[in-house]
Amino acid sequence: MRVAALLAAVIFSATAVAHADDEPAPLDVRLSSVEGAIAASFDVTSAFTEVFRKRVLNGLRSTIIVEVLLHAKNGDVVGRGLRTCHFKLDVWDDVLSVRILESSRKFEQGFSLIDRGLRQCGLVEELRLTSASLFDNEREYWAEVVVLLNPVDQETLQSAREFMSNPRGTRESRPSTFFGAVARLFSSETDTGGEEFVFRSGWMARPRRVP
Repeated sequence: MRVAALLAAVIFSATAVAHADDEPAPLDVRLSSVEGAIAASFDVTSAFTEVFRKRVLNGLRSTIIVEVLLHAKNGDVVGRGLRTCHFKLDVWDDVLSVRILESSRKFEQGFSLIDRGLRQCGLVEELRLTSASLFDNEREYWAEVVVLLNPVDQETLQSAREFMSNPRGTRESRPSTFFGAVARLFSSETDTGGEEFVFRSGWMARPRRVP
């Protein structure tokens, strides 16, 4: 009865979602200039399926990986960001522990309402993608956002950890840690397990510099 009541309380806005094999679903992405970096803000809570929510409500440890690729008008990837979320429900106290990791920050919080805990992960605010200095000559961009629910492939999880610890990479390691390892996270040739959803934004202008 407790689980059924909690399930009924988990309500998200009904927005379009696409699987990786389908056309990407539209997504409203806002770019901003924050502390010398280009950052992205968006909401992907619509990708959190009922199967995933039930797993969280049953007290099983769960993981979400959110990857953002920022493309220039010519198609080149000019920015990349990664967020991982770890969930663990205390079934005795009904408190959901949410641990969120990004390359520039990490935080953990407990929520008595399950839907608020899930939204803490899916409502992404100012995820750093790249240095603002790289955007001097470009005018329009578009973003691809991939959401992976409960990946089971260990290489996928290890690649995420490598990116978190070294998002830019050294001169020697940059091709593998920044463009290689993270690019494998959502490769269609890799069976990562779980559920995968793909979103794409419309064209976006370069954000104005913030003093």
